[in-house]
Amino acid sequence: MPADLARSHRRGLVLLFGAALALRVAAVLSARGSLVLATAVGDEQVFLEWGRRVAAGELVAPGRLWQAPGAAWLLGGWMRLAGGSLVAARLLWALLGALTTVGVWDLGRRLAGSRVAFLSGWIYALYAPAIFIALRLGKAAPATLLLILALDLGVRARGAERARARFGWGLAAGLAMGAAALTREALLAGLLLLPALVAWRCDRRAALASLGGALLALVPLGLRNLAAGVDPWSYTANLGPNLWIGNHPGADGLYQAALPGRGAPPFERHDAQQLAEKALGHPLDGGQVSGYWRAQALDWIGAHPLAALGLCVKRAWLLLSDTEWMDSVSQEAFGKEVGWFALLAAVMRFGLLLPLALVGLTRRGELLRWILPPLVLILAAHLPFFVFGRFRAPALPLLALLAAGGLLELPRLPRGGVVVLLALGLAIAFVRPPRSAESPVATTYNNVGVRLAAEGDEARAREAFERALRADPGHANANFHLGESLAMAGELTAARPFLERAVRLAPLYGADVHLVLALAHARGGAAQEARAELAQALALGGEDAGVLHRAGKVLRELGETERARSLYLAALERDPGLAAAANDLGWLERLGGDLAAAREAFERALAADPYLKPALVNLAGLLASAPDERVRDGARALLLAERAARAGVSDAVALDLRAMALAELGRFQEASRVCERALESARAGGREAYAEAIEGRLALYRAAQPYRSG
Repeated sequence: MPADLARSHRRGLVLLFGAALALRVAAVLSARGSLVLATAVGDEQVFLEWGRRVAAGELVAPGRLWQAPGAAWLLGGWMRLAGGSLVAARLLWALLGALTTVGVWDLGRRLAGSRVAFLSGWIYALYAPAIFIALRLGKAAPATLLLILALDLGVRARGAERARARFGWGLAAGLAMGAAALTREALLAGLLLLPALVAWRCDRRAALASLGGALLALVPLGLRNLAAGVDPWSYTANLGPNLWIGNHPGADGLYQAALPGRGAPPFERHDAQQLAEKALGHPLDGGQVSGYWRAQALDWIGAHPLAALGLCVKRAWLLLSDTEWMDSVSQEAFGKEVGWFALLAAVMRFGLLLPLALVGLTRRGELLRWILPPLVLILAAHLPFFVFGRFRAPALPLLALLAAGGLLELPRLPRGGVVVLLALGLAIAFVRPPRSAESPVATTYNNVGVRLAAEGDEARAREAFERALRADPGHANANFHLGESLAMAGELTAARPFLERAVRLAPLYGADVHLVLALAHARGGAAQEARAELAQALALGGEDAGVLHRAGKVLRELGETERARSLYLAALERDPGLAAAANDLGWLERLGGDLAAAREAFERALAADPYLKPALVNLAGLLASAPDERVRDGARALLLAERAARAGVSDAVALDLRAMALAELGRFQEASRVCERALESARAGGREAYAEAIEGRLALYRAAQPYRSG
């Protein structure tokens, strides 16, 4: 290549990368002022918290993995360097998206020349759904980059002249493909597809190198599994539940929670295990839970083959439609808050990409041979399950390459052929399957509000619920949560219309509404009204473990601790894995002076949910400071304090617990230094009462005395 042409290519690539990165960083910065992305919601929350634990040194969690770990491992490594903030994490994902654009450019250049490289790179750089994917933490962005890298390296192996170079590029391609499979389960089949592509277009030695590289990339998973006490070759335990979601009576091709209203990640694994154990009558490990749901799905498919085939066709329709099917937050809601993104999304959308990609299928040559097999694999891998818009993320750069080829092919095709292909693509993309009756914008704001409320940000949570109802006044979830927010703030008169509307829209909220009113009355000192509402709640949902648990919380508020205790026990009898109920039972036992029973209950809570923050705090504090030496265990308290810090407990609390544990172990100088940091953190957060308590403990440590709780 002439020097001036090479410089022109480099300048074009730098401009492309800069534009792609600038758009994605602009989206991240826009998200800082956006209520839609004010906090991590859904899977994003899972990966953010998982990454923080990895950054803190916890590489191995107990048991079998529920989701592929690659994204969390990458995020954890980044957080060790850049800190654990949500914005810092999103900036890394923005960089991954921009690097994917470069990969698309290079792959297009090697397969079809500079014009395809230029067009495909800019299509992907400006493609709005790809920008939105780069905003949200999860598997999509890193898996997409790794897939494109694997294909690019495979093409390099094909083009290398020396056998040693072909072997090296093949090995590198396999490593990238293995890392992609560790990041997204749907790419596991690529472990065999990539060596097949390399063997077909290169030689067997390079193909074996790529297979070896892919297997080598899986070694960290095997080591992690051995350390976690599970089979080294086991992978995630969510295959069975996901297969059942896609194949059961009432399945519609989209995500459905195993229990209505419990689609959030914290519930998914718990509910899948609880329902499977209840059906079989004995405890199950992660692999057995997956096996149970897989068997349920396959039994249904065997009994209803035509219905299963129809669902598969519908999922293909969903996957190829123009709609960006949301999971926890929607692209539409973000577009309503960020004007420039909405304008870009109106043009750069799947309904434009797919027709051009169909035209690109008419182009002969290396591009089609390398791009079509992985594209079909990615799309087909989701057909047995269910559809989110982000599931097609790894297919987007491949479609961009085909679309670029399609644009260049348009002048060469017969006019009739162009019309037919474009019409077919537009029909597939824009003739949409019926979507959920719920507004995606309203659902987004409701989900964000629920998360903000859980984080204690009631003001912004209420704002989110109000925006949800402006988008859809008939959104049952948002009506309930806004009513709950108002009731907990003591605004019962304002809360009632929303709570009543929630029940009219979704009668399943009946018991929940009565529990909200009961708790509000109890906190307001209206004990008689609280008991009346509680009786109605139990009449409607007295067999439900969650209702029993929340009823116990109302009774505790009323001072009826023995009745509260009995309801907590009843809840745990119905659902032994209800960690929050076990934690609340432990708190009651501690208040009653039975410290051994309190410890047992807290341990039970953490066995069900190892990162339940209240249980971590309660058990660490008990083990570090209990007056009964038979209960205390300073070493375990220290480990739990460290886990609490990884779980996201506030710095002041985590440091305070660590100082208590160090003092119990007799390490008073270290305890004093840590306690000073806890005191500083509490004061910086404006928690003066807590700061005074920490100051009292600091005086004890300086006098070489451990702290003993009353």
